Amino acid sequence: MKERAESRGFRVCALGAFVSRHSMAPEVGVGRPDAKDEAIMADFGRKAYEKILVGDYTLHKQPVTHWSSSEWANQTIAFREKNKEPYCFPKEFRAKKISDDCIKCKTCVRNCPVDTIDIENKTFDIDACIGCYGCINRCPMHAISVTGPEVTEFMKGFIDMFKNTRLEPELFL
Repeated sequence: MKERAESRGFRVCALGAFVSRHSMAPEVGVGRPDAKDEAIMADFGRKAYEKILVGDYTLHKQPVTHWSSSEWANQTIAFREKNKEPYCFPKEFRAKKISDDCIKCKTCVRNCPVDTIDIENKTFDIDACIGCYGCINRCPMHAISVTGPEVTEFMKGFIDMFKNTRLEPELFL
């Protein structure tokens, strides 16, 4: 995101990586942000504002890409670092199917930010999909799921790794 902002003429002097419920793994980050997170966010906002007031536009601490020992995770990070624009996940993460449980309520269609769902034909435009999983998370019938076994395997490992772990926000000032 830092690179995107700078490429559009913004000066980045503060970054915050805050924790919330994960869009692809709702079991991760349940109840976040919480009161402790909100206090950290307010303090971060105050500090960023104070930096700007005194004319300090330097990002003194630089973000570093890091993740886990998962080979799939490392491949995903490598993909993202090489494919910064337009934002998207690898196709394996975006491939989804709609089961017969679908009642065509169009909740998924209304919640898709890039209009990729053809509910009548139960198809997705995988090239336009950004992989936000809004369709999966909002479907009241749980009729939408990923199709790739490697994604299911990766997500299981991700959930097992982070489900009971409280991650703290990362702040860069």
